[in-house]
Amino acid sequence: MAGVNPTDPAGTPGKVLLDLPGPTGNLPGGRCCPRGMDHDFEAYVRENYPALRRLALLLCGDWATADDLVQTALIRCERRWHLVVEPHPYVRRAVVNAAGTWRVRRRLEAPLSALTDLAAADRGSDDRLLVLSALRSLPLGQRQVLVLRYFEGLCETEIAELLGISVGTVKSRAARALTALRSSSLLVSDLAGER
Repeated sequence: MAGVNPTDPAGTPGKVLLDLPGPTGNLPGGRCCPRGMDHDFEAYVRENYPALRRLALLLCGDWATADDLVQTALIRCERRWHLVVEPHPYVRRAVVNAAGTWRVRRRLEAPLSALTDLAAADRGSDDRLLVLSALRSLPLGQRQVLVLRYFEGLCETEIAELLGISVGTVKSRAARALTALRSSSLLVSDLAGER
């Protein structure tokens, strides 16, 4: 596989995000991954890349950073792929961890004008931009809980295990995040304008 070349929701071609060695890799027997796992890893990436990219977008707020987070997570996972028993939870955690690390390093939020690459003509896209902007205003822990609960469909116990926190903390973060979103000036002013 020469690379994964996904497209963004607007349909414009994306950059090559994962460039794995081809069938003549550096390992004995022409393999590019240990123990013949290259096929499984490449198949996993082909099948799950769009979902991982959307998860990263919801955690970080922009497509370019989402691409970088997924790329970083997949590179880290590929190194240990031969040890992975359940791929999707493992890679999902790597993406969530990469988003947390990115936030610590970044320290500053990008201005909302950085979201212009997400704009689209239809009203549904405008709503998604507003929700994404409101999500970006939440602290990372609250954002992680909401994204994992409502986007990934995980239960509170699974979220607690994934993030290494208690179930009570998951519940309190979700409650605080939902309260903050309900009172978000971005969402409230737009809804009032529709009436």
